[in-house]
Amino acid sequence: MFDNRVYETRAYKYCKRVATGKVPSNKWMILFANKFIKDIERSKDESFPYFFDVEKAYLIEEFIYQLKYTEGLKVGENIVLADFQSNIVQNAFCWRCKDDKSIYRYRQIIVYLPRKQGKSYICAILGLISMMLEPNAQVYNGATKTAQAQILVNMAINLVKSNPELAEHFKIYKKYLEFNGSIFNTVSSNAISQDGINPSCIIIDESMVVARGLKDSLTSGFLMRKNYQTFMISTEYPMNDKTGWFDEMLDYGKLVLEDVLEDERILPIMYCLDDAEEIHNQEMWLKACPILEEVPASSLEDEYKQALENPSIMSKILVRNYNVPQTVNEENSYLMMDKWKTNAVDKINFEGKEVHIGVDLSLTTDISAVSMMYKEDGKYYVKSVGFIPEDSLSKRREKFDYRLSASKGELFIREGMIVDYDFIENYIRNIEKQYKCKIKTINFDPYNAVNMMLSLSNDYEVVEIRQSMTNLSSPTKEFRNEVYLGNVIYEKSMLFDWCVSNAITRIDKSENEMLDKSKSKNRIDLLVASIFAFKSAYEVEEKAKFNIDDIFII
Repeated sequence: MFDNRVYETRAYKYCKRVATGKVPSNKWMILFANKFIKDIERSKDESFPYFFDVEKAYLIEEFIYQLKYTEGLKVGENIVLADFQSNIVQNAFCWRCKDDKSIYRYRQIIVYLPRKQGKSYICAILGLISMMLEPNAQVYNGATKTAQAQILVNMAINLVKSNPELAEHFKIYKKYLEFNGSIFNTVSSNAISQDGINPSCIIIDESMVVARGLKDSLTSGFLMRKNYQTFMISTEYPMNDKTGWFDEMLDYGKLVLEDVLEDERILPIMYCLDDAEEIHNQEMWLKACPILEEVPASSLEDEYKQALENPSIMSKILVRNYNVPQTVNEENSYLMMDKWKTNAVDKINFEGKEVHIGVDLSLTTDISAVSMMYKEDGKYYVKSVGFIPEDSLSKRREKFDYRLSASKGELFIREGMIVDYDFIENYIRNIEKQYKCKIKTINFDPYNAVNMMLSLSNDYEVVEIRQSMTNLSSPTKEFRNEVYLGNVIYEKSMLFDWCVSNAITRIDKSENEMLDKSKSKNRIDLLVASIFAFKSAYEVEEKAKFNIDDIFII
């Protein structure tokens, strides 16, 4: 079953170049390439259940060559995919199960690719191949809006029309295609209406902003199929535009590539910079923009020059062109998300530790937060949770899945329309028992919290922290410094990440700085509570230092 011609396929040659450093590649693509090469060798072993179908690879390449570019610089020319594009196509369709050659190895394909990389052509070609390889296939391109989904199906229609002889084998309709009983059509975010379809392949374009409900509804239809695939394809987006699930898939794919998790049925292909600073080294642009092996970088160079003069433009092109996660708020945004998320861990052990508690109590219907933190060997360890009233959820407009967050233990949803202060106080009182730790201080802003402060002060040291430049400028700056130094370790939480991504600061004429809830478009409560806790944890060893911010503003 092993075919020595595999070493001549474009997928193998590309992965070999990536693995040997001949093309600048990020950490994830290097891991991917090494896994591909290793799997090719493993496929020689009878016990390895998958093989690479070389014949399929050549047939697919020949089919693609029959198509012609319908727009752009190469209009009218036969399509020859770039190496990285061919790698995506061949990996998706040519890995097969040995015990049934008709079954694809990969059921979930993640393609994380910045703009201007020919993504639309790839999606259209994936759809065409899917409808031709599987008998009676139902291929659907899903997107937030029908018009967005239709763009790729229209491109597929135009690609078929580009070769009149090929087009004779298809039934071409205004909005969809048919081929020997197979169909390529669109769906959008009206998730309820999709429950009756029987898809064999789902392409979810711009997955980062597609509703979780649409994804779940579409993929639930696979129960009726022996062979099926989901292509999740997206560029990076500002945090507040995301729906969350694609980031989860990226994180899962990374764990698979790192051999932390074992999953032979997922294919993660992720193009991005390893670090935002790499934008200043043009040789590194290939890590995020593999198309630069084929086309000049002139447009990216022009945008980069503009960005050097305007930080807000720099933030936008890092997201758009290089897949570097950033916040939606460019001006005075508090933290760079790639720096923040570097130090997330699955679990923090608080047993035997002296912890500082930060509490940010909201008005009656908003999120309240409790953070717990301890310092050890120069590092700060923090866990933060939220509390929200059940009846407020239907009225919230922000794009955040509170119920999913609650299912992960990051958030407590309490019955009623107002915040349950008694539940929060009981949660705080139970921390020592639950986490086997000792509470050293509880840090409050007295606004909304006077009664709880008085109650807790009978049993704990309660510290009043008023939200003013005088009190919070220094800890706000120092917390950020410690994050950038890699000294803040936090327990992984999509709610915590979301709050951090929303944070904007206010800076006065003397460069004093604090978080600004009024400017932040969405919630920042877990971060606020964490800075309250940090203020006490940090000052335990800093009391000898004179800090003019604690006295007055110059």
